[in-house]
Amino acid sequence: MPMGVATTYKPGFGFLCFKPAAIWIRLLSWLIFYLSPRIFGGNMKFEFSLYRAQLRRAMRNIAWIWLLLAVLIMPAAAQNLAMQPGAVSNSAAPPPQLSMAPPIQRLKIALLLPLTGPQSPLGQAMQNAAVMGIYASSDPRLAIVPYDTAGKPEQAQLAATRAVAEGAGVILGPLYSTEVRAIKNNPAMPPIPILSFSNDSAAAGQNVFLLGMTPQTEIATLLHDLEQRGVRIVHVLAPDTPYGNGVLDAAKNHASRSGVKLQTIATYSSSNPKQLLAAVQKIKSALPNGPSNIVNSYHAVLVGEVGGRLGAVDANFQKIGINSSDVIIAGPSSWLEANFANLPSLQQSYYVLPDPKSMQQFAVKYGSYFGGNPPGLAMMAFDGVQILSAAFTGAAQTGSIQAALSSAPSFHASAGLLRFNPQNMAERQLSVIRADSRNF
Repeated sequence: MPMGVATTYKPGFGFLCFKPAAIWIRLLSWLIFYLSPRIFGGNMKFEFSLYRAQLRRAMRNIAWIWLLLAVLIMPAAAQNLAMQPGAVSNSAAPPPQLSMAPPIQRLKIALLLPLTGPQSPLGQAMQNAAVMGIYASSDPRLAIVPYDTAGKPEQAQLAATRAVAEGAGVILGPLYSTEVRAIKNNPAMPPIPILSFSNDSAAAGQNVFLLGMTPQTEIATLLHDLEQRGVRIVHVLAPDTPYGNGVLDAAKNHASRSGVKLQTIATYSSSNPKQLLAAVQKIKSALPNGPSNIVNSYHAVLVGEVGGRLGAVDANFQKIGINSSDVIIAGPSSWLEANFANLPSLQQSYYVLPDPKSMQQFAVKYGSYFGGNPPGLAMMAFDGVQILSAAFTGAAQTGSIQAALSSAPSFHASAGLLRFNPQNMAERQLSVIRADSRNF
């Protein structure tokens, strides 16, 4: 037995329209004609024949009335049928309306790093950390694509141009300030947000934000800590580079509003070993003679060199006779890249960095994914992805990622809260530790 949708039919007056009116008229007239003699007698038949024409006209009028009633009643009867439960309509049902979710907006992040050349190990580690950031954010809107800069300004410029042509909405990187300037100076480059790992304050501004810890914040934190330890006289050894000059300027600014005095300033060219040796000799001659625990505790040597170039400084310190066991030696967060096991004169020195416990936790997580210990700068790549995810969300209210980066009160980073000041430089809480206490 075929199964289908049950229908319910409720009869009404519509059945009248299925019988031709003429048949009803003829049946009724013949019925009256043949039955009338038997009911009323023979004369009735004759009288009826006289009025047959009038009767037919009257019946036709009645038929028209029936037809008119049928026309008026049929739509109501049809509607009554359609309203019954389970009724089947012959009209085609409208297609179902699909509820479509709005398309997910996506953000393509161009990751500019030195993936070839001398700094490729650092670049690869930072790329690994950025991938960790993608997984940690659990943000399906983000896509990250690496581009190799080889640490060269001209290649960074080409990489940025290619990234924009391929749909990048923001740039994470590059690593060096010279690369950032090359990108900014390209007139064909649209002003998309650039979240750089550089710490050169001169590169910040407009659409460029710096994740690197700038000398201004670091040196102020470092000298304040040394002052609490009893240091009153500081000797500055710094290369004649944008970063070295930033360290020197920050030290001068802090000394002008504190109890610390800058007694000696020795600068040198990083590419000239003789100048470095002469600068170290100048620092040595300014240090007092006497027991280190009595006299030299009031003195400190501030070295404004990056961690990757501390080997040459250490070699000259050993040659001239400057050691962190005799005088306090301190430096910026870029020392995080240094391997102090290979730097005997600096093994008990002080330097500034974010929360050490947070960095240790990051190092453990990195090791579980990729093995080994990550370089200190790798955590910036991880944080950069987290910050861009938050800024992309905030852009719904601010109108753009750049506005979200500028206006957000803070962002959650691996080592605590971070914010960008009006100059687009990152500000965060910092700690001062001794190199021999580092356990990550």
